[in-house]
Amino acid sequence: MPVVTYGFDKSFLDFFGTNGVAAVESAIKILNDLPPASQIVLTNYPLKSWGVDAIAEAHSLVDLKFQALFYLVEQLGLDSPYRNTYVLHSWDPEFFYNDGHGAYIYIVGIPITYESEGVDSGAIAGNPGFVTNYVAGYNFDPEDFHLSVYVDNTFYGGCIYVNASSGQNYIFPYLVDPLAQLYPAVADYNFGYKTGDYLTGLTRDDVGGLRYLLSTNNVNYEALLPDVVGIGSNANSFVNGAWRPGVDKITFVPQPTGTRPGTFLPMTNQFADAYVSGGNIVRQGLERVTTKPDVLFSAGNDAIQTGTTNWINNATLNNNPDGAGPGIIRPPVKIVFAKYGDY
Repeated sequence: MPVVTYGFDKSFLDFFGTNGVAAVESAIKILNDLPPASQIVLTNYPLKSWGVDAIAEAHSLVDLKFQALFYLVEQLGLDSPYRNTYVLHSWDPEFFYNDGHGAYIYIVGIPITYESEGVDSGAIAGNPGFVTNYVAGYNFDPEDFHLSVYVDNTFYGGCIYVNASSGQNYIFPYLVDPLAQLYPAVADYNFGYKTGDYLTGLTRDDVGGLRYLLSTNNVNYEALLPDVVGIGSNANSFVNGAWRPGVDKITFVPQPTGTRPGTFLPMTNQFADAYVSGGNIVRQGLERVTTKPDVLFSAGNDAIQTGTTNWINNATLNNNPDGAGPGIIRPPVKIVFAKYGDY
């Protein structure tokens, strides 16, 4: 969908007021100000947009604009690049020796090299592919789409904790250069940003991820949302399931409000849908009427947002039956900000 609507319910308006609305809308403006994906130049975006407000930190205050920006890019499809630089798969700790207190395997870079602490060297010595068989990377460089252990040019190694006796096995990235900035991307908010932190905007890798998702070169088989209908010459007949390129640009617009706070009026959006037929791009006129916001901002005791249960996995339709996508992120989405902060 090229247009996504948003709004604020009564709980948000009562607690955060007009200043809260302005903070969230300043985050939305950052996304709306992005050019179409086909016109994005990644070198125009910084490798760092993070800063600390000492007064806010002293008062344990969370930046609402910052939180809203993170929740929105997550709902647009970006996962944490830091978290996904190294991922364990098919892991069997019984292949590794440990003394009951745990052992560590340190991995650096792709192709993977490693050193170990407390691990039987006989298990991995002379077999450099051994550890590689159990570790995958799901983070990608935004320019060439190759696997990458860099996030905004910050280089990460990985540390595997192995404990065969307890069954605890996990991997966590670490900074190869201890003086580099940890968690530089907006999409990494959940992995270490704290009270007092703020962002000035999206980083290069954030924008690179969005550019990929919205790219007109990114063609997938998709069906339209159920509330989409044809208009004009397509009123009685329109193509639903088809191979579709990315929409190039998404714009957030406010859902019209009613006379009472937190109520909404219907809104009609008409747009030109593009799909592939016979090797050519074909366009058709479509219409969608929203009676409530696609993204609703709220306030509550805990920070909560709509999960992935409403998402549609189109892996089979895209000749990838065992895959976790591509798919569709469907509205409605509810984003709840905690009234009592982190503590």
